Amino acid sequence: MTAAVTPCKRPKVTVDERADRGTFDVNCHVPGCSWTYPTDKQFMALKSDAEDQATRHRGEHRAVVPKSEIIGPTVSLNYAAKCACGWRSADGCITRVDNEAALAYHLSTDHGLVVCR
Repeated sequence: MTAAVTPCKRPKVTVDERADRGTFDVNCHVPGCSWTYPTDKQFMALKSDAEDQATRHRGEHRAVVPKSEIIGPTVSLNYAAKCACGWRSADGCITRVDNEAALAYHLSTDHGLVVCR
């Protein structure tokens, strides 16, 4: 039996207040993504604009979240996890909880997604 997992993940994009109070920068913390707003730091963004840009950029990352799933239980009552990028959980991961943790770690480290609780 295979169950599709929709992980509770989101890209980490922060809205950070600048030293000149009242203006903000937006920074993406997804590995390999160098996007920031405003791109030219001589310009300033108000909080509402910065939050809108952060929301838009998170949406761009969410659109490419890889499909992942927890497989099991198998005949031997073990579970496994896999991701569309080709990653699979280690053979030592046999419980559902272990595989969910391994998948969360993989999505976080390799795809730059963070757990949202």
